[in-house]
Amino acid sequence: MPDLTVIQVIPHNRPGGMQLVARQLDTGLPAHGISSSILDLERWTAGSGRRAMRRLRGWFRLIAAFRRQSPDGVLAHTVLNALYSLPAARLAGVPHGWLVVHGTRDGMGRLRVALIDLLCRTGLATGVICCGHAVRDSYRELGGAVQRRMHVVQNGVRLPESIPTTVPTEPAPGLALVTACRLDPEKDLPTAIEACALAHSPIHLTICGQGRSRTELETLARQLNAPVQFAGNLGRNELAGLFAACDVFLFTTRHEGMPLVLIEAAAAGLPVIASDLAANREVMGGAAHYCPVGDAAAFAAAIDLLAATPEYGDRMRAAGQRQVAEFTVERMVAGYAALLGRG
Repeated sequence: MPDLTVIQVIPHNRPGGMQLVARQLDTGLPAHGISSSILDLERWTAGSGRRAMRRLRGWFRLIAAFRRQSPDGVLAHTVLNALYSLPAARLAGVPHGWLVVHGTRDGMGRLRVALIDLLCRTGLATGVICCGHAVRDSYRELGGAVQRRMHVVQNGVRLPESIPTTVPTEPAPGLALVTACRLDPEKDLPTAIEACALAHSPIHLTICGQGRSRTELETLARQLNAPVQFAGNLGRNELAGLFAACDVFLFTTRHEGMPLVLIEAAAAGLPVIASDLAANREVMGGAAHYCPVGDAAAFAAAIDLLAATPEYGDRMRAAGQRQVAEFTVERMVAGYAALLGRG
């Protein structure tokens, strides 16, 4: 019998880093005596009728489910999700409600930051787990109710055991760049596209991922005649194969929590060019070339530098390999288990 039981609540089960963390915890926590299950709110509140009524019905069902299963804790990934599920947990008598914060304050917005404060002040969140030190540091200005509850457990990544010999897209001749992220405004892919259009060296960028900005990004790439292709969502093994076939990982994001895609890129032997964010530096340390956020000319200059000086890329590649061992799934799961075990 497990010592503790926890229910993880996620807002939806579409591909993303948050969902990956939840699945990794679900698999790893039993080895530490903690039984885990995942509840997908998007499916939980599905059905007929208006959205508000579906969510209200789902909320009462959630209370009933928490009472029936009687977990020791509820782990709510994302702030709005916690606002929905942690009050239900309290009404069901669940002793511990954990809020997992995956993003920094500047990317969260005022409403979500205020809700973090509210959840802590009311005691609905008995603990807050930040996915990295950069995330926690960004909330230092919040009051004591938040600070007393905040803990850091750095996310971890499990690398593919094997890499395919074929890749879904063959990079064109020249320096092959790749990036992988949601195609959303916060990832600032226009800067990546503009940088590729400005670069003087023969290059080609493959953009992996899907999102609401794809049509706009494709239009921009055509307008700038940028050497860019869009690969869509790839499986983890496919992505690892593409990484192995490329030369540089490009990451122009404006906001990050714990960008473990950088570790996946470094593990594949890719030098990294990244925006100068605390979260990116937390992951890569001195093993990446950093550029000011939104500065397409600086990113273009970095691309040209790597194209012209292979030895610079070799040094970055070696330094990146040393970073990989710091962010394992096993270390992440053990950190969660230690916090959940002490309540």
